[in-house]
Amino acid sequence: MKRVATTLLLFALAVAGLVATTPTDHVSAGGQEWLTDYQAGLERARAENKPIFLEFRCVP
Repeated sequence: MKRVATTLLLFALAVAGLVATTPTDHVSAGGQEWLTDYQAGLERARAENKPIFLEFRCVP
């Protein structure tokens, strides 16, 4: 019974970790809005006639 409870706890923690690290379409930080969708950002920059800033990073 202990093994089943431990397995279920680890599974729940793994699912919670995946949900917490799922990227969103935009992030607000420091009063700025950052788009995480390249196509959406490119379209918005074209519509507003503004340059874009790309940040490349590895998210496991």
